[in-house]
Amino acid sequence: EGSRGGGVESSASVETVKKAALTQNQKNTLANYTNLITSTYPDLLLNRTSKIPWGGPSSPHSTPFMLNDPDLLESYMCVMNYPPSQTTTYPTRRCGPGKPTCDTTVAVENTITWREAYGPWKVTDMMKKENEKGVMYVRGETKAVPNLAPQPIIWMFPGRSKPEDHESYTRLSIHALEKASSIASWNAKYIEGKE
Repeated sequence: EGSRGGGVESSASVETVKKAALTQNQKNTLANYTNLITSTYPDLLLNRTSKIPWGGPSSPHSTPFMLNDPDLLESYMCVMNYPPSQTTTYPTRRCGPGKPTCDTTVAVENTITWREAYGPWKVTDMMKKENEKGVMYVRGETKAVPNLAPQPIIWMFPGRSKPEDHESYTRLSIHALEKASSIASWNAKYIEGKE
């Protein structure tokens, strides 16, 4: 069904959702990072993050962007390769001029600043134009399995049209991921509430 018309179906399988086993050092680093985030950014936990939920403030599937979410923080640590010293380098030199390393909390601050400025849930007129032929959208969900919420499906039909405005096409891709993340988070919350 997903290959009809050249479409590509993308969803998380049970195997990809399972977490890899963390070493004790990684667990310790993650615990330290969680404590560092919650103590460094108490205002972010309550104020700024409430304005940038997954899916956007007006989405029916809006879920909080929570800095104390273990899955989110584990993702940050994985990208930074679990630095025990809680300092890291970034490929985009986000630490500042002349600073080779910076505190790992910079990643969270940069994410929040980006979400506030970019608004990945927002839809522009150019995005609508790029997607007139249904190049990319979120529709349907995978079948539910025990202890795992259904995952949204992102449908992609890249052969339907050639991108006219690359920035809008990129925003379209980010919007689809944002919407899918919001729905997945909402589904997970619903499943947890039933248990």
